[in-house]
Amino acid sequence: PGEPLPGVALAPSEHLLPAIEVGAPATVSSFRTAAAPRASAGVAQEGLPLRPLQPTVVVGLVIENIDYDRLLEHENFLATFNATIKQVASSVAGMEVSPEDIDLVLSPGSVAVKCLIRTATGELASLVDAQLRSSTRLKDDLELELRMLAKVGSFEGISTGPLSVDGISAPVIFGTTTPRPTLYPPTTTSTTTTLRPTRPPPPCK
Repeated sequence: PGEPLPGVALAPSEHLLPAIEVGAPATVSSFRTAAAPRASAGVAQEGLPLRPLQPTVVVGLVIENIDYDRLLEHENFLATFNATIKQVASSVAGMEVSPEDIDLVLSPGSVAVKCLIRTATGELASLVDAQLRSSTRLKDDLELELRMLAKVGSFEGISTGPLSVDGISAPVIFGTTTPRPTLYPPTTTSTTTTLRPTRPPPPCK
C-alpha cells in the first residue's frame, strides 16, 4: 500500500453520523494513528483510539451517490476530493481556519465524512462551532464544488447517481479538558526570569 494521505483516515461505516459522546475515540492520522493491515489507495484504514490533543470541532456529513470502494481505487481523484472538502470546510469555519487545520475520517455509506477542525484555543473552537451552526454554506458550497469536480473524466466510474450532500451533523467540540502533565519541563526563553528562593539568614547567636 502507498503512503497515507495527510490528514485522512478510514473508519467503520457511520452512515448518518450520529452525535459523538465526549471521550469517544478518534481515528485520524494527525492524532497519531497506526495503519491497519489493509490500506487502500494510500489512505490509513483505522488508527489508535486516542482523543484529540487540542481543541477540535467535529462535524459530519454524507456525500451521496459516490461508490466508496471505487473512490479509494482512484488515488489522484481521492486526493482532489479530500482537498475540496477541506477547502470548503475551512472557508465556512472562518478566517482563522485553513485547510491544513482540517483532518478527515472517511467511511462507507455512500461516503460518510467527519471533518475534524483543529483550533489553537478553546475560545476559537467555540467560535468555529458557532460559525458552523449559523451557516448554511457547508452543504451548498460543497455540493457546488463537488459537482464541478464531477466533470473530471474519472468521476464517471465512481458516481452512482446525482451527487448531493446530506446528513450534516451538529458540530461537537473535543479536546478542551485540562491536558495531562507533560513528561518534559517547559522550555524558557531568554526573556524569562526564574526566581529562586533565597536562603534564610543564619540565626542570631
